[in-house]
Amino acid sequence: LAEASPETGATVPATAQGGAEAVAPVGRRHRSTVFYTQDGGASWKLLSRDVEQCHWSLKLAGNRTRILLTRYTDAASAGRMSAQVELVATSDFMASHTVLLGVGAVAGSPQAAVRVHIHSDFIAAAVLEGASGGSSGRLELWLAADDGLHAPLFQEASWPAHIEPMRPRQLRQLQVLYAAEHMALLFVPAAEYSLPWGHVFSWTPGRPELELLLTDVHHPGAVAIGGSGSTAA
Repeated sequence: LAEASPETGATVPATAQGGAEAVAPVGRRHRSTVFYTQDGGASWKLLSRDVEQCHWSLKLAGNRTRILLTRYTDAASAGRMSAQVELVATSDFMASHTVLLGVGAVAGSPQAAVRVHIHSDFIAAAVLEGASGGSSGRLELWLAADDGLHAPLFQEASWPAHIEPMRPRQLRQLQVLYAAEHMALLFVPAAEYSLPWGHVFSWTPGRPELELLLTDVHHPGAVAIGGSGSTAA
């Protein structure tokens, strides 16, 4: 896979897990046109346009050509920090695809997200309140397990009763520390922007409520367990 950036015109390789290796301009997110090759680069074919993230979804028991893409729902706003995206999966280089999150997804799934984190067996999405594009500006956290064999079923996360409602910035800067088939660990920064710490929650597939594991944990920055998918934009 390779990505061509409309902002810079540069073509860079797409990583196996985390999209483009180039850095997006300050105040913007990645917006790329993605191509693929099956002959060692002798020829390239278009995979998709207006792509924010592109991930090889390699699973031991899954389809080894499965790719997950987040694409902007509105080309005019693509790349802006407030732009919304859909999440799609394909196993035939977009000859066909399945919408996992967005218009056309399974009933009950969000219609779009402002941020998606893809990490191994786990997907997290920050969604405008109401799951279908509300206007309050508040965000909800939706979570899904992804085994690569079945379409992930998103469910809205619920926070422990003693936890104050999360601010939009906190969910935008959420990080996935670890993900496995039975559990995911999430880092949520403190509500106060200047504080260098946050809280660690665990999530178990099938259970909507998050469990608070650790408080006042120093911000992990780029040293997240497991590597890919731990983005803080």
